[in-house]
Amino acid sequence: MTMSILRKLWKDRRGSALIETALVAPMAMVACLGLIEFGSYMLLTQKIQNATMNVADLAAREEEITVEQLEDLLLSVGEVMAPFDFAANGVVILTGVGAETAGDPEVVWQYVSPDDATVVSQVGSVGGAATLDPNIVVQENDSIVVAEVVYTYKKSYLGLISDMQIRKSAYYRARIGDFL
Repeated sequence: MTMSILRKLWKDRRGSALIETALVAPMAMVACLGLIEFGSYMLLTQKIQNATMNVADLAAREEEITVEQLEDLLLSVGEVMAPFDFAANGVVILTGVGAETAGDPEVVWQYVSPDDATVVSQVGSVGGAATLDPNIVVQENDSIVVAEVVYTYKKSYLGLISDMQIRKSAYYRARIGDFL
């Protein structure tokens, strides 16, 4: 009698779809949320790179650039970074690098936004030697604008990607004028 009941239960397939769904659904949900978080992270890094290149490009177009012009220029960063909250999580560092003699670059000026940012430029500080990408060669009386955008990525959804700082840099030669 007991064996016949066990055989009937073993052969009965009713409810098997429910059990399979209960086993697979959580894993599918985790996979979907992971894809969304990874996609969001990839979009963010692309937007940071675009913002960095745009800021450096726009700053390199001017013969002389004032603080007011820099502030106006940096308004574009928030627009490029939408829907990410750049005002709360981002910093822009614009640096003017010049060389009076070939191969001897120094930081001529620097602008950091917001003013109270604790992020330090990897290029250097005003009056000091400039640390540039080894592929960037600064000629005599040459000037370069370096844009650094730093964004603090805060994990979302599942926390698959931990909090981190994403930093991108862009180098543009000044198109007009000798020194910035």
